[in-house]
Amino acid sequence: MIKNLKLLRSRKGISQGVLGAAIGVSQQSINKYENQDVEPNLALLSTLADYFNVTIDYLVGREDEADSFHAAVLPEDEIFLLASYRKLSSAQKHALQFQADYYLIENRRAKQKKDKLNRMQSSNSTSV
Repeated sequence: MIKNLKLLRSRKGISQGVLGAAIGVSQQSINKYENQDVEPNLALLSTLADYFNVTIDYLVGREDEADSFHAAVLPEDEIFLLASYRKLSSAQKHALQFQADYYLIENRRAKQKKDKLNRMQSSNSTSV
């Protein structure tokens, strides 16, 4: 039933075990889904579609284009970034992902620092 699962997983460059861990099922379950031995429930189909950022229709083979729905709802700058990303080599994609992870970590640290400062200021103003 999940006709495009193996293709999506391969494109993402992850193993069945990694996918299973990410969505909360075993590697054996992913294998069974890919070989169409077992059909997942709707909740799991939805989780897989969200994980790969595709529609359930694409996941199960009812749509030919993975981006047919999402391209319509993405802003132009994100569509441009996605199209550019797809033209990069695997090594360039990994480097870009590493850089994006760095920025996300820095953003989280800055937010934590700001939140801590706000709590300290709030605490000081209530104790005066």
